[in-house]
Amino acid sequence: MGVGTIFEARHCLVLATGEHKASAVAAMVEGPITADCPASILQMHQTCTLII
Repeated sequence: MGVGTIFEARHCLVLATGEHKASAVAAMVEGPITADCPASILQMHQTCTLII
C-alpha cells in the first residue's frame, strides 16, 4: 500500500506493540516528517489513530 492510497482513506489506524518500538513511535509522532521515518508522513493525515 502506498502513501497515496493511505491518504485516500478516511481513517488510518496504526497499531504498535512492544517496548522496542518506543523510539520509532516517538519519531513518528514527535519528530519531523522525514524519509528517515516513513511513518512520520502520517502526521499529515487528517484522521489517524495510533494505538500503543
